[in-house]
Amino acid sequence: MRGGQYETKINLSIIYALRGANEIYINPGLATKSDWYRAGYKGGSEGGVLQYTHLLQKSKKSPVYVISLTANNPEKGLNTSKITEIASRLIALVKEGKL
Repeated sequence: MRGGQYETKINLSIIYALRGANEIYINPGLATKSDWYRAGYKGGSEGGVLQYTHLLQKSKKSPVYVISLTANNPEKGLNTSKITEIASRLIALVKEGKL
């Protein structure tokens, strides 16, 4: 996993394309499953890289949102707590209808 803008765009495209596949909804990631009609997740980490990609839908008729956050700094490491907080705040903004 290298991280970066290119990979983030691909992750967004892939998870959106897979929105009909039940497998992406097994793990809701940072989203609270009961808050969403659909909450899908794919992510991962390795030394100096952290990646979260979520697919979120509030109701059957509402728009589908995809959020992807990739952080990459293999030389200095990452503040994973801060990155996770940012991803969680993005999810909350979608839930509140502010994005």
